[in-house]
Amino acid sequence: MVEAILLISRIAARKKMEAVLNNGRPQRPYRLGAGRAVIAFCVAGMGGAILTWIFVYHLAIFAAAHNYCDPTARCASWYFLLVILAFILCGISAAVLESGDSIRPKLKRRRTALIALGTVAAVVGIYLFPLLNTHPSQDACTFGTVSNGQYRQLLAEAKRRQATTWPALVWDNKKTMALLNQRVDDLSRGATSAYERLAAMHAVVRALGGDYRSTQHDNEDPYGPKNRSGIVSYSYNVDVNGLGFFSPIRRQLWLIGTLVIDPDQARRIVQDRNRFQAGNIDFIAWFPTLFDSYVIVPKSKFGESCPRLPSPALVEQMSAKP
Repeated sequence: MVEAILLISRIAARKKMEAVLNNGRPQRPYRLGAGRAVIAFCVAGMGGAILTWIFVYHLAIFAAAHNYCDPTARCASWYFLLVILAFILCGISAAVLESGDSIRPKLKRRRTALIALGTVAAVVGIYLFPLLNTHPSQDACTFGTVSNGQYRQLLAEAKRRQATTWPALVWDNKKTMALLNQRVDDLSRGATSAYERLAAMHAVVRALGGDYRSTQHDNEDPYGPKNRSGIVSYSYNVDVNGLGFFSPIRRQLWLIGTLVIDPDQARRIVQDRNRFQAGNIDFIAWFPTLFDSYVIVPKSKFGESCPRLPSPALVEQMSAKP
């Protein structure tokens, strides 16, 4: 009897102490039901999968552009597996956290807020990070008779005119091609050689934040006798998000600057029929689309940072052609 009284007294004292520690309210475990745990699993899993898919998408573009991996072949299964694993791990982690006991709901809400803030920061970081790579080595170029100092003057002038006088680019391939041709003509006004026009072309694209990829055809001598097209092309990627557009997934505009070598052969290729004279520059623009195939422009296998140039003899020959 005495032992029972003592046991009841101890239980009452413990409950009283719990009430004091919890501001007069008895402590109760905070437990979510199975239904809410399933919802947490699905929401967190989908969020983790989407973030991982965005990361993997850019990783696939990087790998393909540097000839590390073909995203449509042997790497595709690995990318898909990463997304599935992210869904499972994020979902399980959220379900475990949300279904566990919590004696401090405020801390739990704070933790949820921190997770949400971290997720937003990660999304913003993934969106902005590609814009931070400005490829400064691509401005250390010379173009035959055009020194690097002269090129940098062209680049500064292109940036100034782009900010003040040149019309902004629009999300339309043909209109953008015409606008870029106008920019090159404006910047190279008075130019007398193909070297000066190439320097102006590179400055115009670099002012847009362009990333030079390669000179086509990507072989030992793109200007050699094997080239029967009458042109040589220079491929660039431009992040459309740096142009004032919003495209977090398919974000690369493919620009091709074309130098006319032989007008007779180039007539059937050059887009603007008024620009097939030798030494002229003609642009082609391909904006990314949601449903069409997405072109990944590989980096040159020779690793150059600047357009490959014609020989002085070829430049002189182009100047002599009408």
